Amino acid sequence: MTPASLVQTVFGRASMLLAGGSMVQALVAFAANLILVRLIAPDGFGRFAVVWAGAGMAFSLLSLRINVLIIRCPAGELDQRRRDAYATAVLAETVLATGATLAWLAISGLESPFEVVLVAAMAVAHWTNQVRAFFERSMPFARLAGIETLSALLAHGSAVALAAAGFGVAALYLREAVLAGTMLAGLALVGGIAWRRPARLLAAEWRAIFREGRGVWLDSVLDGSFQRLVILAAGGLAGLTVTGYLFQAWRLASVPHQFLTPFISRVAGVWFGRTEDARHREAGRRHALMLSAVVLVPAAGLAAAFADPIVPIVFGEAWRPAASLLAILSGLVLFLTLFETDRTYCLSTRRARALMVARLAQYAGFGVAFLSAVLGWVEPGPALAMGLSLAFAAAFLTIEGWLALDRRA
Repeated sequence: MTPASLVQTVFGRASMLLAGGSMVQALVAFAANLILVRLIAPDGFGRFAVVWAGAGMAFSLLSLRINVLIIRCPAGELDQRRRDAYATAVLAETVLATGATLAWLAISGLESPFEVVLVAAMAVAHWTNQVRAFFERSMPFARLAGIETLSALLAHGSAVALAAAGFGVAALYLREAVLAGTMLAGLALVGGIAWRRPARLLAAEWRAIFREGRGVWLDSVLDGSFQRLVILAAGGLAGLTVTGYLFQAWRLASVPHQFLTPFISRVAGVWFGRTEDARHREAGRRHALMLSAVVLVPAAGLAAAFADPIVPIVFGEAWRPAASLLAILSGLVLFLTLFETDRTYCLSTRRARALMVARLAQYAGFGVAFLSAVLGWVEPGPALAMGLSLAFAAAFLTIEGWLALDRRA
């Protein structure tokens, strides 16, 4: 595959349908959120964010990210036994993570049964997202677009209806359950889920999976844990109300990334994995970065310049403090997708060490701002928002530097 084929793949009919579906999902989520923020108080969103962060930690730590291994496995090596081994590993990690999460909730003290519903939804979503990689290898983006868009419509519509009916913050938990259930059902209807009986794997097979996935696992743990640790840190330092403001500002800042994710993490990711010529892969990576920057630079400028007047008008006066946080998060708007592009490239080309160095830079960038909040130099909300912008800027610049050194070597 050549760099031109990347452009053809990214702008092909199927991938454009996937991107179009993603845009519809982002718009629906945004519209639903406009209603939800007027029906649910900031501390309610903060509580949900903290529970979501804590409950998802076990899935982050215990998942080997089998879906990445499935996607990048050469076709000649993905025989029936290997398929069964991957599917068994997904089932085992899902059961283990679900049990660990329920134990954590029991120890910390359940506030409502809806938290158990959230864990069940996470378990279903985790299993579905991992095993659908067998289906996604063939790049059926048109069917995936339809399923994902319909699932999002039903989930967000249900959340709005439930909140309007007086369910309050419970609507957020039930939204995740509807999303996970409809996604599973939709994939099953189009044959996107392979129902496999668990296989009895030999110790050597388990070791092979662990060896193959350890680089991906470490990066994904650092990736998945980062967002959750930020939310937990916000809850501990600033309380649930400020956490709610940060959670909403972060969601708004991530909207451009939502639009670009189908192109970067999925379409281009499969292209990187299937392209054998190193020079073509590198040229394709540069094309992907340039195409993303065309959208991200103006978006970051708009977030910095117009957050203050727009957020109170759109969300209501109660959410005015989120405006200043969104302006600070303009760095995240710019660098998040650029970093994810390089991350996808490195995962596809087995550059685990480059990712680890970039993750260290990410945590270090956030740590500087976090320390300033702990020491009382900066208010927690603005400090954590600045930390997010610094984190992704540091991660992107670090990984770019590493790849540049690789090319010279």
